[in-house]
Amino acid sequence: LTGKNFILDPGVKGKVTIIAPSRITVAEAYKAFLSALAINGLTLVPSGKFLKIKQAQNAIRDNIDTYAGSYAPTTDNMITRIIQLRYISAKDVVSNLSTMLNSRLGELKSYEPTNTLIISDYGSNIEHIMKILRQLDVPGFEEQLDVIRVRYAKATELAKTVDSIINKGKNSQTQGGGFTAG
Repeated sequence: LTGKNFILDPGVKGKVTIIAPSRITVAEAYKAFLSALAINGLTLVPSGKFLKIKQAQNAIRDNIDTYAGSYAPTTDNMITRIIQLRYISAKDVVSNLSTMLNSRLGELKSYEPTNTLIISDYGSNIEHIMKILRQLDVPGFEEQLDVIRVRYAKATELAKTVDSIINKGKNSQTQGGGFTAG
């Protein structure tokens, strides 16, 4: 029906039944096929002109498709997606969102030198994580340094006043009017 060539991994066994109440297109049938594979812990892995059907947990280490940038398929096929973060730490995302992966099958890693996430999971699940990341990876509080010329007060007295406001009356350990409470 799809015109695609499949190779079954020796560990793949069983039958899947897909029932549609009305006629569906080839594209819809293919999406249903990918969903049926995913439900059974299987995925497709490209291999030249063929697609290998194999256990999803083994596919992550295989030649699954890799995507970077704004496009990646949202189907129930195992893929790897590389996401460059701008405002939040990739390391923090891994520690906080790794439970959102497809249980034992997905993998989420950070590459700290470029603040990049590497996610391997079903495309539909990665899209779910992307929706969350679009809400989290936004400009937030950023430290900023401004130099303000003082005209009518002594800079040391002004620094003490600002320091007492920032540190809320706690004894500051800094010298020269530095502000420790951020």
